[in-house]
Amino acid sequence: MLPVGHDAVASQNKVFGITYAIDGWAVHQRKSLLGQANDGKWPATWEEYNQIASRMNSPPREHAWGMAIGHESDHFNNIMTIVWSYGGAIANAKGEPAFNSPDTLRAIDLIKHQYVDLKIIPRRGWAATVTSYNNELYQTKAAATVINPTSIYGWLQVNDRKLLADTHLYAPPSGPRGSFAEAGVWAWAVMKRSRDVDAARDAIWYFMGPDRYAKVLDAVPGRWVPAFRGMLDTDFWRTGEFSQLARIAINARTRAYPVGAASWRDHVENTFVLSDMLHRVCVEGIDTAEAVGWAQIRCEAAYRRLGI
Repeated sequence: MLPVGHDAVASQNKVFGITYAIDGWAVHQRKSLLGQANDGKWPATWEEYNQIASRMNSPPREHAWGMAIGHESDHFNNIMTIVWSYGGAIANAKGEPAFNSPDTLRAIDLIKHQYVDLKIIPRRGWAATVTSYNNELYQTKAAATVINPTSIYGWLQVNDRKLLADTHLYAPPSGPRGSFAEAGVWAWAVMKRSRDVDAARDAIWYFMGPDRYAKVLDAVPGRWVPAFRGMLDTDFWRTGEFSQLARIAINARTRAYPVGAASWRDHVENTFVLSDMLHRVCVEGIDTAEAVGWAQIRCEAAYRRLGI
């Protein structure tokens, strides 16, 4: 099983479920603009992306980087995707708040550069309150690049075949520590006090039978990545239009990385601490170290109140 699929259903060296799908957050990129900006070559790093972004940028109608920055849940992913690539994280291996680090500071300075200097992130993002914000940016061609689950791609398959043909999926650019994307993990589990534990287990094994499981995946091409590494060894996943999703799944992280689900981290997300921290840096002009330190204090307060 791919690491993210295993880690999402494991705790204290025990496995409590079986993953059946990995739903990676992919870069959706308009190919025509990338062709004009960089001869169609996806940049390997965030620094390279910044160098070509101005050639995809025509504000206020269209911005290069449709980053989620407002009071809606996608902001957490979009910010942490860059933080991870620089080596930062929301917590340490013990599950304690560890957002304030030199790596995080460098990542936030990169975003500040994108917003303040390059002006490639739309200002209206601060006012966003629904997670469809960056979907709509891309669907209306108001952004050249967004990071989102492939629900956007699925919407294009049904509603806008022309824009679909102009869309390519990529893993996020790398920072100094690599390229990491979030993945939602879909899994089966059975509560031990259920009345029909044996029947439920039999149903799961029936669903996960290799031939049947493969048919389920074939019915939603590109939406779900197989949970097992061996199933990625096909032309579809190695060289097809969804090959980057396989790359994302192999290196994917859950939103709570490097620990499992934690109520204090959920509280940080749901009270928009990272969005407000970024606003302090990009709009209010507060020093990055001070703003990140403020976010760390908020994380620690949530940790003390809610624990793991």
